[in-house]
Amino acid sequence: MKMTLVKWQTPRNFANTETGFDRLINDVFSGFNRMPNTFGDNWSPRVDISESKDNFAVAIDLPGIEKEDLSIHVKDAVLTIKGEKKAEDKQEGVNYLRMERNFGEFERQFKLSKNIITDQIAAEYKNGVLNIVLPKAEEAKPKEIEVKIS
Repeated sequence: MKMTLVKWQTPRNFANTETGFDRLINDVFSGFNRMPNTFGDNWSPRVDISESKDNFAVAIDLPGIEKEDLSIHVKDAVLTIKGEKKAEDKQEGVNYLRMERNFGEFERQFKLSKNIITDQIAAEYKNGVLNIVLPKAEEAKPKEIEVKIS
């Protein structure tokens, strides 16, 4: 039996791969579907979504953003997080060789499951990370059923 090794190549258009992966991850979170970005090609902060028995949790890295420049709201079962990272002033006489940091407005939206208690959603912004806790309604929490074997 003969085996051939083939060198793996990174896809040329990684943005499309990332979008497909993003879609796949969002599909896993049924009821947590990502909504389209209404700001077009502006930057989009990275988000982690986790689930425990009692709630969903959203963590968003937002370094350099002031608390006053963030807004979170829920309307029609859609969680919307908006913000703005203000650009730093370029220094006179300085030649910038690379500028990769993101500045400007962003918006992230997530369609919520019907099983979220929206009036108990809590958010905390600390050390550049926004944490949002979305409590589950009782009917959404997993229940253990004892199976009797006879």
